[in-house]
Amino acid sequence: NLALVRSHQGRAAEAESLAVWANEGFRREHGSEHLDALSAANNLALVYFEQGRYDEAEALFKETLERSRRLRGEQHELTLRYASNLASVLAGQGRLEDAAPYCEEALAGYTALLGDRHPTVLEARSDLAMLLEQLGRLAEAESLLVGVVKLAPEVLGPEHPMVYAFSNNLAGLLQVSNRHAEALPLLEAAYRYNLRQRGPRQPACSASRNAASAFASSPRRAWICASAIRWPNTPRPTVVKHGWRTA
Repeated sequence: NLALVRSHQGRAAEAESLAVWANEGFRREHGSEHLDALSAANNLALVYFEQGRYDEAEALFKETLERSRRLRGEQHELTLRYASNLASVLAGQGRLEDAAPYCEEALAGYTALLGDRHPTVLEARSDLAMLLEQLGRLAEAESLLVGVVKLAPEVLGPEHPMVYAFSNNLAGLLQVSNRHAEALPLLEAAYRYNLRQRGPRQPACSASRNAASAFASSPRRAWICASAIRWPNTPRPTVVKHGWRTA
């Protein structure tokens, strides 16, 4: 999607022009209820999101989600992706209570559609856990993250980078709960992974090493170091390509 490429390059005006052109073109050619028109609207909303125009992004994401529910059904994979995107823009505005139901909808739908042992389901669980942590619902967040950390090596493979991203998220949650001794093995594992994959001079390796070693002198310092290498606290909206379908 050229509009999204231009957006990532910082060429905001050009990105918006392309995304508006695609959105209007698909609506004019096929009508607003066509599936490609939904994809174009989602991608225009994403351009707005990248520009920080959250009100416009939210309106388009809501419209796209409602139309997808009607046309595809509530448990279609793209409907669930649109729900995740709406959660992202709400969380980006600090509206965590509003975002939580959409994260929960996405997780429930992905689990029913794909089963427990699927990468998308693991990411949806982690996204919801991070949001719940910010809401202070630590026990619920921990339950989700513990399950993710347990399953991730089996589902993704023991050396997959997300295995250690999930572990870092759990370590951060444990430190928020003042359970620093339980967090330390997770931080040490992240350091060893980064050492294997990237070498000792890479920033991620240094950050994970500092987080683990800081524990002995100051649990608070360890928490600050670990926070620098955690997976993003809120999910990012995702692109939907025109013409893409799922069964």
